[in-house]
Amino acid sequence: MLQSARSSNSKSFLRELEDALVLIDNEKDKNYFLKQMQEVFRKRKDSFTTLTGEKALKSELLSYLKEKGYVQTANVWARSVPMDRNKLDELLALLQTRLKENHIEGILELHLQDREINSPHFQFVGLNCKFAESIIAHTLVEFAYETSIESALSKKDFMPYYKENPKARVQDLNTTLEYYERKKKSIITPYEDTLLDTLEETSEELKRMLESFQNKRIKLTSNMQNLQMKLNDYKTHLRSKNQHYKKLRRKIRRR
Repeated sequence: MLQSARSSNSKSFLRELEDALVLIDNEKDKNYFLKQMQEVFRKRKDSFTTLTGEKALKSELLSYLKEKGYVQTANVWARSVPMDRNKLDELLALLQTRLKENHIEGILELHLQDREINSPHFQFVGLNCKFAESIIAHTLVEFAYETSIESALSKKDFMPYYKENPKARVQDLNTTLEYYERKKKSIITPYEDTLLDTLEETSEELKRMLESFQNKRIKLTSNMQNLQMKLNDYKTHLRSKNQHYKKLRRKIRRR
């Protein structure tokens, strides 16, 4: 889903700052922004710090990108993405390589959910957004984290999650991954289990819906192909009959 560029007031932009991919070709500029992001992250973790510099960093990043071209936001569904740190790190590393190879600049984040979208998705804010969107979608389908390019790039209208549930708690990536690690070791609280199992159940339900949709689409495609074959056969039959009648008419005229 392509949208206008995020603003410095956006709550989703740089929300997953710790794991965000900074895709900037110029190494000096990239290192500068990485240093600024580390400082903001440090201040976020300090309970005694109220001003983190996050908004100023967002403004500076967006201004930097806008000087280079047209900045947009792309949200790409990743509804079957695994809750496994190693697999996610591998996926992020591959996406970084593929986007950098094509000189696509911007910020890429994996959001498990946010105020608008209550489902795992990648948010890219930057240049050549349509191309970036395509690379991300094809990679996710390659690893079966989405059933098709169409589902990954779905542009259908949907109700923002905050309208459905204004009191919903948005869960960040690292908190969720820590939860699953602790769940494996059976050291979680009942509250955490209820809260994050709800997210897991929602994800599983979405997977089932996607699979059902995919199966119906395959069946419909097969039916359409069969219908087309029958139409072609019928057209051939009509042409043959037409030729036969033409020959008969010529014979009658000769008589």
